[in-house]
Amino acid sequence: MIRTVALWNPAAAREVFLWPLRDLLLAYVAILRREALARFEHDVLIWAILAPHQKNPSTPPKPPRLLR
Repeated sequence: MIRTVALWNPAAAREVFLWPLRDLLLAYVAILRREALARFEHDVLIWAILAPHQKNPSTPPKPPRLLR
């Protein structure tokens, strides 16, 4: 978790290690939400591109629980 928040930078990891636990967890959740949103937007884009060309289009993807 520390490496993810520090963007895999060893110098930044030392600094992040000194953060209060609450700040570390909030930063980690923010990163998870940003990645989930990017994945969801990509999935919706792919669905929107393919759906008009399918005989029986599927339903659009649902947002992950983290974004609800």
